[in-house]
Amino acid sequence: RYVSVVDEVTKNIPARAVLLSLSPEGRDARLEADVSAVCSLDGDRRTTCSERIRLWAEGSLSDRMASAVAGLLEPELPTALVWLGRVRVDDGVFLGLAGESARVLLDTEYTSVQSLVHLVQWAGAASGRPPVADLSWTRLGAWRELAARFFDEGPMLPFASHVRRVRVLQAGEGTVVGSQAALFVGWLGSRLGWRTRVIGGALRV
Repeated sequence: RYVSVVDEVTKNIPARAVLLSLSPEGRDARLEADVSAVCSLDGDRRTTCSERIRLWAEGSLSDRMASAVAGLLEPELPTALVWLGRVRVDDGVFLGLAGESARVLLDTEYTSVQSLVHLVQWAGAASGRPPVADLSWTRLGAWRELAARFFDEGPMLPFASHVRRVRVLQAGEGTVVGSQAALFVGWLGSRLGWRTRVIGGALRV
């Protein structure tokens, strides 16, 4: 299910994408791999192709995969780490891969806003660590622009300071607030000068 997220990142940028799946709890040390070319056609009928290398590691081999991936990188090209699992900043594989990367991307749709917060704190705790970006935040660009345009016209701008309540509906079942909804409410509250806090697992502004 993560392949489509990586394809989204490489859709317009030719790249060598290394997809790494780890199962450290496996009893047997095993490594499997395959290689393929992935091409996409944009609106100008231009074709962009990337390499996709998939690695599956189980057991004790999982801890060594950062060095295996490093051997597949192109030294003269910048590297981005797209981490789509639960983030543990003390994990040896994560630290090894992040050390080779110009920036770290995660997708809070697959993890959580809390993981994003921990990762941003880790990146800012020491110099030389790569900056962090969230793909869910990038997808919200159109919604943020739409909300801002309500107040683009000069006469409308003063009304922004009078907004006291916003209702955000999200698609899907369940009562858990999705990451994009939480990010949007947090961004809107920050732009309107509201204080954002978490109470009983819910986001309040």
